[in-house]
Amino acid sequence: MRLADITAVVLTFDEKENIARCLERLAPLGRVLVIDSGSRDETAALARGFANVTVVERPFDDFAGQCNFAVGLVETPWVMSLDADYILPPALFAELEGTDEAGFAAFSVRFSYLVHGKPLRGNLYPPRPVLFRKGAARYFQDGHAHRLEVDGAVRGLDAVVAHDDRKPIGRWLASQVKYAHDDDAKRPARGLRGLGGGLRRSGVLNPFLMLFYCLFVKGLILDGWPGVFYCFQRCFFELVVALRVLDRRAAK
Repeated sequence: MRLADITAVVLTFDEKENIARCLERLAPLGRVLVIDSGSRDETAALARGFANVTVVERPFDDFAGQCNFAVGLVETPWVMSLDADYILPPALFAELEGTDEAGFAAFSVRFSYLVHGKPLRGNLYPPRPVLFRKGAARYFQDGHAHRLEVDGAVRGLDAVVAHDDRKPIGRWLASQVKYAHDDDAKRPARGLRGLGGGLRRSGVLNPFLMLFYCLFVKGLILDGWPGVFYCFQRCFFELVVALRVLDRRAAK
């Protein structure tokens, strides 16, 4: 695969803590599109400081809408779709240059998770396609998440991408409340994929089981305070979902 055939797309909104670290790793690519949703901080200015970056501003509707809009601007055969807190390893580009893309519509990666720059031994972040042929995939909104529907074969890559979000905890807390609302409103009959699917619908046990699962089954208690921090993050989201379920039941 030729790197010249790839355009990276990064969605942003008030990402000054992350955007420079993300874009620094995209130097091997000839063009990067930053789709900004009206950031109130220095995000757009920082992005414009990179020679290979074009910043396009678009009012936010939802994540899928932003992504599909960005894909429509891409002129290369391949699209690399990234979040602003993704840090790509140099090994990824070396792997892509040695990859025969024939017969594949997309390539997925696995993720490591960092808390304040410290890598954890495990996480619940699933692999996702980040590189796909333009015209062979389209995003759709699924609760708070945006997912990629791919028409063709998907191959996993060996390189691992770091998820390293340095935004303030207040931003994270506010976003989780919104995400829980979106999941509850748009997917009320569905539970967690994998662990605890039925338990989320019960609205009672899943926060506690999630905390136990992350701390002891995934072994994150061995990562010290960064591991405990991540486990409490996951528990907090499930607790907000559970509270919404219980509130709806109590109102009946």
